[in-house]
Amino acid sequence: MRRPGVVPEVSDEHRKLVGIMRRQALAGWYTGTPETAAAHIARLVVPGVIEPELAVSLSFSRDRMHHAVGWWRNAEYEYCWHLSVACKVFEGGGQREWADVPFEHFPHDELRYWATAFYGKDIDKTWTEPGGTDPRLTSVEKRIHATMWHVRLFLHPEILNPQGEPFHPFIPEGEVYDLTRWIDGLTPEKVDR
Repeated sequence: MRRPGVVPEVSDEHRKLVGIMRRQALAGWYTGTPETAAAHIARLVVPGVIEPELAVSLSFSRDRMHHAVGWWRNAEYEYCWHLSVACKVFEGGGQREWADVPFEHFPHDELRYWATAFYGKDIDKTWTEPGGTDPRLTSVEKRIHATMWHVRLFLHPEILNPQGEPFHPFIPEGEVYDLTRWIDGLTPEKVDR
């Protein structure tokens, strides 16, 4: 029997699934548009590991543009690997339908298992937040998105691989809404947005 709070080792089968999703996400950058979402977000639904009666929805992408489009002011938050996890459970009688697991009942050990599967040794550098926190959302949109969790691993904007893309995981300094320093090519202006 599994003890609560003890997350099992990531299985070889799940490591393979993560590898496939990572390769799909490497095909390009998700920049917030429907076109890049369709092309560059890897999606998969799998049975729960911690709670097998759940269906776990995984979405994984490489994101950029949070800073460039003016959502976040701190340029260190421009690039990241982004894992979104939602859980569903059967609900109802004869017409059993999948229902979102609400925020207050979300299985955090399931979230930790999948975050570990995707980020491995870099798990301690991740930023985890519930969905529905964007201040631009309406109260209805906030409730809809609150059934999802996001786990981001930020990539250093100034340490590039041979292809000229950020690849080095790190923990950004400062808050996302503070302009902490000027980064060439990423901080086009020093004005409040």
